[in-house]
Amino acid sequence: MHFCLLHSDTPPHTNKTKNSTDTIKLGTVKSIPPFVFTTEKDGQFSSNSEEQISGIDILLFQAIVNQLRKKLELKVYELPGLINALKQGDVDAIIGSLDETENRKTYFDSIPYAKNDLGILFKKNNTNFLHFSNKNEIELKNFNKSNNDQIKWLTVQGSNYDIEKEDIIKQLNSQMTKKTTCFENMEQCIFEVEKGTADCVLFDYPMLQNFAKRIVNQNLFQVLKLTDPDLSLKPLNIFVKKDSPLKHVIKKTLKNLDIDDQKLLTINENNYFYQQAQTALQRNEQRNQRILKKNIWQKIFYQLSNYKKSLFITLLLAIDSLFLGFSLSIVFFRVSIFTNEHSKIVFYFKRNLTKIISIFNYLFKAIPLAIIILFLYNGLCFCGLD
Repeated sequence: MHFCLLHSDTPPHTNKTKNSTDTIKLGTVKSIPPFVFTTEKDGQFSSNSEEQISGIDILLFQAIVNQLRKKLELKVYELPGLINALKQGDVDAIIGSLDETENRKTYFDSIPYAKNDLGILFKKNNTNFLHFSNKNEIELKNFNKSNNDQIKWLTVQGSNYDIEKEDIIKQLNSQMTKKTTCFENMEQCIFEVEKGTADCVLFDYPMLQNFAKRIVNQNLFQVLKLTDPDLSLKPLNIFVKKDSPLKHVIKKTLKNLDIDDQKLLTINENNYFYQQAQTALQRNEQRNQRILKKNIWQKIFYQLSNYKKSLFITLLLAIDSLFLGFSLSIVFFRVSIFTNEHSKIVFYFKRNLTKIISIFNYLFKAIPLAIIILFLYNGLCFCGLD
């Protein structure tokens, strides 16, 4: 019964393949459109988040796996967890708009697959950018500085441009750049630009384009590609563990897809993976628009499917609690009767069992629930109890 309830909604390809050589376990981040994002259908099912994931990076790696005639098992993490997952061997490779840093070079081998174009998002009425209102590309050295003010730019905390901030400042001509500030997400960065406390946001060009399309006041902003000749950005990479045989396998497969160190993937409208990702993003946007038009009860009903497995688990816990509680109450009731009849064996059994239960209660009362959950969720995995 437990198995049926918990696994009835799980697709067949999500079964555990821990020791299977026919499966490549890929780690990625959750939401960096158009490279990686969640979708309702036609995506790759994530085994640990139970969501469908699509995007340029996922489609590319799926093509690699198809060429190798293997299965793909996808796992989704936050960025620090993604790096740790590869270090600990929980996944075979990681992808997700990642470039090579000194720290990553220490632990991993990198496989470049796409050019990394830098974009800039700014308000159209910003005096520093008035000369570029009708252009698609700009060079930083041509900026029109008003009152000799330096341009203040923002980026997302923990991103490539935050990690290697000093190198980027040098490449972007530090005489024109104020001290940079980082925020936890792109929405906050764009909000600061809208308020006027910052001039622009620097980030991956395709991602800025997608974020700009999702903004309510789209006409306020413009996104351009930076084409500074002195701006040398590292390509996007797939990472595997040091000396992993998978590196040569992936590189060979990429070459079959006409991608190598000298001919990297260009992320633009002519690229097949980009086109497929944009189609999926458009479907997401249409779905979101339909949801916005629904009333509150329709929205609740629409979202119920997302909580199906949680509902099953809650029902199981309730049923188990009722069954276990009823069974234990009968046992202890019988023990109490036998104890009253002066049975020494039952008396000692009851006394020792009471002590065990008391210790158990004191233990769980003394330790905060959050720590217990963290231990059960993460700690037991290290013991192989996943």
